[in-house]
Amino acid sequence: FDEVYDSFKAIASGLSADEQAALFFGNAKRIYRLDDVSSTSLLPA
Repeated sequence: FDEVYDSFKAIASGLSADEQAALFFGNAKRIYRLDDVSSTSLLPA
């Protein structure tokens, strides 16, 4: 899992913070209709 996640982080490293938030959190939030929560703690480190 770590290798896959690290690959996702590497691919997304050139994206803006807003684009990364959409990629890692926003799409799931929209598709699964999740409650509004802060996405900043969910961004990759």
